Amino acid sequence: MKNAFESILSSVTNWVASLLLILTASVSFAKVSDFHSLITDNISAQNELHGQVQKQMKVTRESLNPGPASSLVVESDQTQINSPTSQKMLRYRKEAGTKSVPQKKQLDRLSQEFNDASFAN
Repeated sequence: MKNAFESILSSVTNWVASLLLILTASVSFAKVSDFHSLITDNISAQNELHGQVQKQMKVTRESLNPGPASSLVVESDQTQINSPTSQKMLRYRKEAGTKSVPQKKQLDRLSQEFNDASFAN
């Protein structure tokens, strides 16, 4: 009786294990096909959202754009044009450049003045 019970139990265990294996394989296949549909739905939702954003951006740009700029009418009969001019621009090139004494010469001159002042006292 014990051997018969053990053989029935082992056959049932094998059968349940086989059933779980088959069930797991079918569920995983269902998840893969569901995953594919999930990706497809996501892509279509992204495309729809992108289209809505593009429409909103177009409407916003049109509302912010004031239209063509107002045009100015300028009289073209004038023969003389007055504009501010800097004095530096009217100088010759040699006059415009400022020359400075090198730092070493300035220090030599300063030290010479100190020496002359110390000998004068």
